[in-house]
Amino acid sequence: MFDSQTSVVLLQSDRFQGLVWKTVLQSQGVAVIWESPDTDLKSMLAQMADAQLMLPHLLIVDVQCLSDMPFAFCRWCNKHYPAIQVVLTDHRRTEISDPERDWAIAQGAADFVLGFQKNNFVGSAILCVRRIFEVLDDAPMDSGELMSVVLELEREHLSLPKENQTVSNGSHNGSNGHQQAAQPVLTWRGRPFRPSTTLNSAPPSNGTPQPSSDSTQPNNSKPQRRYRGQAY
Repeated sequence: MFDSQTSVVLLQSDRFQGLVWKTVLQSQGVAVIWESPDTDLKSMLAQMADAQLMLPHLLIVDVQCLSDMPFAFCRWCNKHYPAIQVVLTDHRRTEISDPERDWAIAQGAADFVLGFQKNNFVGSAILCVRRIFEVLDDAPMDSGELMSVVLELEREHLSLPKENQTVSNGSHNGSNGHQQAAQPVLTWRGRPFRPSTTLNSAPPSNGTPQPSSDSTQPNNSKPQRRYRGQAY
């Protein structure tokens, strides 16, 4: 775990990336300041220094937040605030080659990482946090706590909800694999009856239901008269 005084300023163009960085670093005892992606880091650091506030130990910045001039910012930060380290991230890419990483470090960055990859979320999360530990050279990583929060993030944000999963076994729900909706049961005076689908068999205006055409009761051809619901 990091010391409680270790602080990081975070700028990410993608909200999911920012959320994961914040969560995994806080799980290791890091104080995280998550700023808006359009924050002017130069002005922010100057204002903090003028107010004699404690400056962050590390900046984790998406290259998109630096107006496509990430290396120029790294050189500026190295010159004016040499105690602050800068880690660049770029989650849009699938790979950062060793020469690219070496060039970023030569320009003043402490490291250049991909960020969190959704197709390999757990592995990329562990790698990112390990690289941060290497940059800050601090206390050992709490692997158990890290794995716990990473798996929770994966369940909450990357797992397919059960209600969106299609039913593949059609033996229980019909050959097309879709669940058939149950038909409602209608009752009249406590006895179930089946409404007809034809217009001619609609119940009369007095509300008395007519038996369906497939009723199992025998058909009495003799007409029946009714008085107050009783046949005679």
